[in-house]
Amino acid sequence: MLYRGMDRAALDAAYDNGAAVGPVKRERYFADRRIRSEAFRKRHSGQIDVPYGVGARQRLDVYPCGTPGAPTLAFVHGGYWQSNDKEPLSYVGEALLSAGFNLVLVEYTLAPAARLDAIVAEVRAAVAWTIDHAKELGGDPARVFVAGNSAGGHLTAMATTFRSSRSWRAPTAACSPRSRRCRGLSLHACTSQSRIAGFSSRGYAWERSAIWR
Repeated sequence: MLYRGMDRAALDAAYDNGAAVGPVKRERYFADRRIRSEAFRKRHSGQIDVPYGVGARQRLDVYPCGTPGAPTLAFVHGGYWQSNDKEPLSYVGEALLSAGFNLVLVEYTLAPAARLDAIVAEVRAAVAWTIDHAKELGGDPARVFVAGNSAGGHLTAMATTFRSSRSWRAPTAACSPRSRRCRGLSLHACTSQSRIAGFSSRGYAWERSAIWR
């Protein structure tokens, strides 16, 4: 047994969200994302494939909202750290730009080409780039937020606990809206991993988000 009474086959199955959702629903979800994201990219001319490093996938799509001093959200895509790209997640900008946020879509090297520690380092570099270049986007470098879906939620948490020499204030266990030490955190998952997390039923969905200005 590897973990919580599961052997390798059971553990792999618990992480297989595609199989848990089923191919029909999975393709419907993916198609909806593609259609909405393609429509968003046609309506908004951003800066595409901006490099934040030397790697082929170390690139960003940047969509300014046009409001001077606007907050900026860096969004990290999910995909079990092994799949997906930033482009199909462009649809998240539908609400963000109209709400007065700049959007930065983050792409990173996928496993197994990169180990998890290397992926985390890339996302931290992307966040640092966003802070450093916020003014160029017309944004406020003191109001940079990070969000992600699924594996991107994990990478969000790792990025927002990063301390650097830049004006980045990382959250701690004691962070609160009043302390203003937490600039942004959004974690989202809807997975089949209930047995891994210790929940009693499969398909447990949870979402927790906090964005404080």
